[in-house]
Amino acid sequence: MSKKWKIIKSKIGYKHPFFKVREDHVVLPNGYEVPDYTIWESGDVAQVVPVRSDGKLLLVQQYKHGLGEVTEEFPGGFIDKDETPLEAVKRELIEETSFTSNKIKKIGTFIHHPTKETGKLHLFIAYDLKKSLINLEQDITENITVIYRTPEELLAKTKDGLVMQTGSMLGLMLYLQGKK
Repeated sequence: MSKKWKIIKSKIGYKHPFFKVREDHVVLPNGYEVPDYTIWESGDVAQVVPVRSDGKLLLVQQYKHGLGEVTEEFPGGFIDKDETPLEAVKRELIEETSFTSNKIKKIGTFIHHPTKETGKLHLFIAYDLKKSLINLEQDITENITVIYRTPEELLAKTKDGLVMQTGSMLGLMLYLQGKK
């Protein structure tokens, strides 16, 4: 049976409002010592697969500077300290798309890279989309275009490499699996 590593000491190497980089001095169960095991302490993220009544999926198209490309993905973002994942996904849906939903269900919690990252992805599906009466400002770094695709169009786009974001891919697959 696998055992936890023993942490001798930890220090924060870099701190930012969205994440921290932590360096742990650890001893593995076999006695091997790693003096500088690096962890990215990222916040949790909530993401939603918005489904229109006609079956088309709502996506946000925007430039992602880390990748250096324009992407298409489902709306989502970091969960604020005082928010639940559901509250965060409702806020992000309004903020990024101006839509809301009273029929949102959670489809799972996932982790992208458990070896080096702490943040989790909370994934939801939203039905019965309605234009929001609340107008939330987008983040200053976001320039979003709302687009709609059928699930089949979106699958074809993934083969072209346009939709690569893990949460969007997983959301699409789980949505399609639930339709069967």
